[in-house]
This record gives sequence, C-alpha cells and structure tokens, in this order.
Amino acid sequence: MNNYKIYALIVKLTGEIRYIGLTKNSLKRRFKGHKDKSNMRTTHKDRWVNKIGADNIDIILIEDNIENLEKANEREVFYISFYKNKGCKLVNSTDGGDGTAGRLLTEEQKNHLRLYK
Repeated sequence: MNNYKIYALIVKLTGEIRYIGLTKNSLKRRFKGHKDKSNMRTTHKDRWVNKIGADNIDIILIEDNIENLEKANEREVFYISFYKNKGCKLVNSTDGGDGTAGRLLTEEQKNHLRLYK
C-alpha cells in the first residue's frame, strides 16, 4: 500500500506555516532533503530555508495514509489553497499537484538521493 503524506514546514518560534508539500518518504527523510544545502536550488522555498536557517524550521504531518499519487496531488492543492486563504504566507512556487513524478534525474541527483535512504 502506498502511504503518501501531506506535510507543512513551519517556523519553530512562531508555529507559522510557510510551506505545504507531499511525500511518500518518512517525514524525517523528507526534512533532511529540505535542509540539505547541497540540494538547494533557487526556489522561493530554498531561499526561505537559507534565510531563516534550517534549525529554525520544523516539519509537521497534516494528512497521512493517502492511497495514491493522484489523490495526494489533489490533497496538496487543497491544503495549499486552504492555508493561503487563511492568510499563511506560503513559499510554495506553485498551487500544488504538479509534483516530480516522472521527472528524469541526473546520475548526480540519484546518488545524492541515495544518501537519504
């Protein structure tokens, strides 16, 4: 059974929700990926993580046991919209649901991801 999860990255000090994401991995593994500076690109989220500092961010589970990627994408879109409508200043680059399924990775990216298994 697939076990997709929806999670949020929050500011530890204030509890402010700043990012909504989905993963099939454990939250611990996913959070390592967010904090790894060698994996940083130039997205709004990555710049935010760099600015505030990874030690000042926490990850929380919003929804668990989502049975497939299609449903997980729908739930991610829902939660991004929900939290934006509540006034959260999310650093998500998209409205969600687009994920990285089917994205081709370079050998360097694959090797980097293997470090977190």
